[in-house]
Amino acid sequence: MNKKNLYLYFTGRAISITGNSIQNIAIMLFILSRGDVAKLLPLLVLTRTIPEIAILPLAGVIGDRFNRKKIMIVSDYLNGLLMVILGLTILSGNFSVLVLLIINTMHTILSIFFRASTRAMLPEIVTSDELVRANGYMRSYDNFAQVVGPVIGTILYWNFGIAIAILINSVSYILSAISEHFIVYECKETLSETLTKEDVINDINDGFKFILKSRSLKQLCLFYMLSSGLLISFITILLPIILKNTIKLSDAHITLTYTIYAVGLIMGGILLATVFSRYESKLVIRGGLVSQAITFLLLAIIIQPMVLKILKPGSMEVFVVVAGLYAAIGAIDIIWDSRIESNMQLIIPTEYRSRVMSTTQLLFGLGIPLAEGVAGLLINYIEMHDILLVWSILYTVVICLFVLSASTDVYEINQEGTLN
Repeated sequence: MNKKNLYLYFTGRAISITGNSIQNIAIMLFILSRGDVAKLLPLLVLTRTIPEIAILPLAGVIGDRFNRKKIMIVSDYLNGLLMVILGLTILSGNFSVLVLLIINTMHTILSIFFRASTRAMLPEIVTSDELVRANGYMRSYDNFAQVVGPVIGTILYWNFGIAIAILINSVSYILSAISEHFIVYECKETLSETLTKEDVINDINDGFKFILKSRSLKQLCLFYMLSSGLLISFITILLPIILKNTIKLSDAHITLTYTIYAVGLIMGGILLATVFSRYESKLVIRGGLVSQAITFLLLAIIIQPMVLKILKPGSMEVFVVVAGLYAAIGAIDIIWDSRIESNMQLIIPTEYRSRVMSTTQLLFGLGIPLAEGVAGLLINYIEMHDILLVWSILYTVVICLFVLSASTDVYEINQEGTLN
């Protein structure tokens, strides 16, 4: 493994992700300080979610048609320029909600192109034998950046204000782009000088056809739609209410629970790179899925009224158990999910990799809004401990069905290096 090359790649991604986190928290704090938060917050969310749905397939096409390293660099330079424009606009007193929404939408679009290209690029800068370790370290770098970013953003916002925070953030993107220039990357795909509307449509269709012809990818898409919907809705909708109202943790303990979860994510990546990369892929994926289902069930059992009579809501004991289980869920998720992603990166031919992975990412997330909507509705009528118990049982059923029915290619690469 070319460690210098890989560290440059990781550093570029980490700085960009840190910049995204700084940007998001600074703008969020700015909006919360205004009186029109109820109107602005939904609009801000839309500037992130709509581009994800609309742009991901196009970003995949661009990532397959053009030099992925150049896309990575240009995305960072343009994001840096956007932050300079936004920061100077605020300093000049010409700030408006419309400017914020437009720039945030453009920022989201550039970040999508960045992610689509870098995910497809990794197998081209490391050997196939080193890809699992590289993905483990990449997840650790990424998660560390996502933890550090909000902290830096909050400090910058409260000490220097929104404009300076955004201008400093612009420097992070530019530094990221500069570091990416030094990545040694040999572009292996056939590059395009032009790209027509027909080319885009045909390439997107080819990406979907590739998925439809692959039994393994179809199974993965269905599995992730269901499992991601249940897991993400637990994290975004159910968990905050459980921590505050069901087990009655203090604000300090709630903050510490999320911090411990973040540490779990980082440790999951490190464990994958240093320990679990040595084991057979099928064993790691199956073992990880079953372990995560058991951990989820244990968490649901812990918050049942009969158990809480023993552990006592608000106590140090219940905090330690819940935070530990939550961190374990995060660590285990990184281990098996990264192993599946490594297999996908190797199995999908480089000329299809960016568009197929972008399309699967879009399909994987389709179940999340539905699950979040159902969870948001149920919390008004059903006790939280009952909802989480149902959620954990459904999650376990989904995992068991997947483990029992998944084709061999989900776990291992066949001799031809293709996906059946």
